[in-house]
Amino acid sequence: MISSIRKSFKGNAFKVFIWVMALTAGGLFSLIPLIQGLSGGSDWIAQVNRQYIYKEQFARKVAERTQFLKMVNQQYGQYSQLMLEMMGLSGGPDAQALDMLIDQTLLDQTTEKLKLNVDSAHIQRRLNDMRFVQQEVLDLLPYLISEPSGALTENSLRTYLSSTRQNATTFDEMIERAIKRLMTTSLIQASAHLPTFQLEEQIRTGFGPKKFTILEVPRQGIENQIDKITLTDQDISAYFNSHATSYRIPEKRSGTVWKFSPANYGISISDKEIESYYQKHKEKFQEQPVKLQILRITLPITDVMQTDIIREKAQELYQELKAKPDNFPTVAARYAQENNTSGKGLSDYFAKGQLDEIEIEKAAFALTQNGDIAEPIKTSKGYEIIQRVDRKVPTYKPIAQVQAEIKTALLGQKFTSTFIEDMKTLIGSGKTIAPEVWLAFVNQKKATEETINSTDFSNAQPTKTLFSLQTNQYGFYYDTTQGTVVRTNTIVPSYQPELAFVQKAVERDIRSQKTQELLEKVTFDLYQQALNGISFQELKVASGGRLTSTGFLNRQNKDEIDALVKKGIPALAMLESSQKGQITKEITPQGGFIMKLDDIGDFDSSISQVSPEQIKTAMVQQIQDAVVRGFIASLHRNATIKVNQSLISQ
Repeated sequence: MISSIRKSFKGNAFKVFIWVMALTAGGLFSLIPLIQGLSGGSDWIAQVNRQYIYKEQFARKVAERTQFLKMVNQQYGQYSQLMLEMMGLSGGPDAQALDMLIDQTLLDQTTEKLKLNVDSAHIQRRLNDMRFVQQEVLDLLPYLISEPSGALTENSLRTYLSSTRQNATTFDEMIERAIKRLMTTSLIQASAHLPTFQLEEQIRTGFGPKKFTILEVPRQGIENQIDKITLTDQDISAYFNSHATSYRIPEKRSGTVWKFSPANYGISISDKEIESYYQKHKEKFQEQPVKLQILRITLPITDVMQTDIIREKAQELYQELKAKPDNFPTVAARYAQENNTSGKGLSDYFAKGQLDEIEIEKAAFALTQNGDIAEPIKTSKGYEIIQRVDRKVPTYKPIAQVQAEIKTALLGQKFTSTFIEDMKTLIGSGKTIAPEVWLAFVNQKKATEETINSTDFSNAQPTKTLFSLQTNQYGFYYDTTQGTVVRTNTIVPSYQPELAFVQKAVERDIRSQKTQELLEKVTFDLYQQALNGISFQELKVASGGRLTSTGFLNRQNKDEIDALVKKGIPALAMLESSQKGQITKEITPQGGFIMKLDDIGDFDSSISQVSPEQIKTAMVQQIQDAVVRGFIASLHRNATIKVNQSLISQ
């Protein structure tokens, strides 16, 4: 791609860009940014070097970031914040939207100075490229307007543009700017360099075997010291008063749970219903799924710095084969011979889920006709081009073979709807029912009954329902296999106990806190002495701790690592040490640990789960990302940026 980018420059723009890059690398940008908070009635959100970011742009970006954050939160739950930090994202949707729009505007301004050309044919090719749509254009559009495959559909795009008061011309301009930004950042990334010695050092220090000396201060020894301390009434009372909520007795409830099963609910399923279900859901009962056979051409990437060149070569070859698809078998055979692979590029028949490369599988099943060719696909091997050769139609299990399965599914469906209607009729919005009516219903449906007693500590459904009701109220929940009704019988409110009632627990907690504090102090003191050159042997004698020396530890030796972890030794944290002689400390439930990295062995690729090429790829990507971030930061330092806070806060 880089060569084609360079062809797109006009005049001396490329020289100007190199000059800008040189200044950036030399740290000569030293202007202080001007960021002003304004008030007023203007409809612009920010001004970047005399170019405005308007309220509508900001609103669309805020909506997109809100949807993105919601998706991350749903997917990663309690780890969502950690994932966002790993992505380099902070703040809410407003802050992210503003930062991204300013960055994009600065890059757009740089791109304009370079006078890059992107013709309409190139834009169209990009829009037909699922990888580009998925990876480069998602920040321009909501996440939900694309197909599951990642492709954009005309109807969904038209609807989105209409709802946001945009037109196709505006969208083309957005895409053109995105492509130009990508071309600019690709050129910036090309300036990244990974010296061989740096790669070799990272491989050795990050993934080579390591030998340690470990000094452990057992928690039990610290606990024994603390147990000898006499706690005064004043100590106990003060701690209790400052942690009173920790000792509050939670609310307790008792209730009755009735469980109803579909089998005893008096529901019947006819043969006609089974036949209808079979025809409507026939795909569920495949005996042999759809299978495809494809031809594959692989353009391997042997040097990550050549990625753009290989991508461009793959695109050119794709255009040639698309024009003459009958040539595909010959070209595939030639590449198979060059790559020393068997089969002349022809795959075995495969179904969904049977290929290791999910990208190849998705592209293959997206092809609609034999002879169709997919756009170049990035895989772990390089760039691949595929052609569909044949498609085997699916076969289905006979209805007699799946009749019992269908009956169970239909029974569950009917049970769910019937159970819901019964509960609405019997319990109603008041959540109450006459006891004799309920007892008759329970007996008719042969429900099972049990009593529960609980505090509000459980997320289990019966407990959640129990705590949502008042005394003698009924609640219910269900799935296709069971319906459950819960009645709250008694409620004992939460209360704050007297100190005498929980004094033993308070004393235990005081000693636990003092143990942790003393353990941390002792460990830190020993750590400081080790940093000052005191030997581990001397520290062992002075502290009474345990001294251990390991052999060479390898990340790939899971059994060896697990054995250390079971002893309470923080082996994984210890292996993060990268410099010979480095001293670290850790506190675990077992005690305090001072660890010294004594030696680093040579990296053995034969036992490593990570190849040198994978390490190199990751390091190059990190360096490229850092170069781009540094370049954008330099643009910020030299920019005049005004922010209309009055509109942002609305």
